[in-house]
Amino acid sequence: MSKVFQIYVFIFLFPFYSQAQFGKLGNSLKKKFEETVNEKLESKNEQFETNSFNYAIAFLDKSESFENKQQGENIFKAVNYLRKNEDDITDRDQAVESYELGRIAYLNRKYKFAEGSLLDAINSFENLDKDDDPVMLKSIGLLGLLYSDMGQFNKALLYTQGALSGWDLHHSKQSKGYAAEYNNLAVLHLNIGDYSAAEKEIKEAHKLIASAEGEKSMPSAIVLNNQAILTEYLGRSDEALSLVEQSLSIAGDELREKSGVYLQLMTNKALMLQKSANYERSESTYLEAIDLQKSRLKLKRASDADYAHMLNNLASLYFITGKIDEAEELLKESLLIFESRFGSQHPLVATAKLDLGNIYRVQGKLEIAETLIGAATSTMEAILGKEHPKTTNSREYLALLK
Repeated sequence: MSKVFQIYVFIFLFPFYSQAQFGKLGNSLKKKFEETVNEKLESKNEQFETNSFNYAIAFLDKSESFENKQQGENIFKAVNYLRKNEDDITDRDQAVESYELGRIAYLNRKYKFAEGSLLDAINSFENLDKDDDPVMLKSIGLLGLLYSDMGQFNKALLYTQGALSGWDLHHSKQSKGYAAEYNNLAVLHLNIGDYSAAEKEIKEAHKLIASAEGEKSMPSAIVLNNQAILTEYLGRSDEALSLVEQSLSIAGDELREKSGVYLQLMTNKALMLQKSANYERSESTYLEAIDLQKSRLKLKRASDADYAHMLNNLASLYFITGKIDEAEELLKESLLIFESRFGSQHPLVATAKLDLGNIYRVQGKLEIAETLIGAATSTMEAILGKEHPKTTNSREYLALLK
């Protein structure tokens, strides 16, 4: 196996302060910064260690992993590095720092910056001949998640399989890293429409994660959610709802209600209730999740992709229940957010355009509807391929419009 598949990954949500930058600004700034977070750091010391793993989380009708912010993790890792004497920084420390910066950028959806930082980390570990370093393997795995979010599924599969092979080769199939990457492989196959492969892998991932992390662990809740999404796609709605409720029950013991992961699980439940025509419960679940997300974001929701997706989902409910004007306003808002974050060529933007186009089709505004649905179809064909279920669905709507 090529060395390119041995890396490590962190998740960070912090401004991009490097060791060099603090050196230029002076020790006083560094000291002041340390003092402001010292109390929080001590309380997080055991909770956030560098052996945490990234788990892809499936979302109904969403082709990217949901933002998984761990409050306090950024502070712990940032200050851990700021406290080091610069003379004590090793070549491995610098490689890990590149990984951390990549993880910060990934969580802030600065994908190009994240890609560059993670590739720098990989190259550094290769030069150190540390192919078995867990951070090396995590970096490879995070690149897989990043490319999946960007819609570059061939690259995503390459890196995810590479990380999986690395964990197997250097740390065994019983390791937590192997279990995490097996989950990610299953979600990737789900996202590209290979449900047969995903179903086999998600069952195996559940066994691996239950053994490595425990039946009542947060990773176990995530894989149950992913299994629920796949089961819903396979048409077994009652079973899917039961699985996502199990997932929420486990997550409720581990996470605060305002956690991004918990809100995703709530939204998945709302989508399943919607698909089973339980519209009243679905709407109340959507609105509860949106209110919690608003309280998390304060004034930043105008640029938050997860908030936009929640709006998109609620709009889909309003569309099928005849609240067309309300649905239109929600979709216009979500489309603006998606385009500002991802540009025009992204599966999420295409989905928002398709949904808004269908609103205009129902309203009889056929010219603008054709423009939006046509653009959505072109994007999905280019990114997902002509045979992907979402592309097929988009072409069906275009044909219906014609």
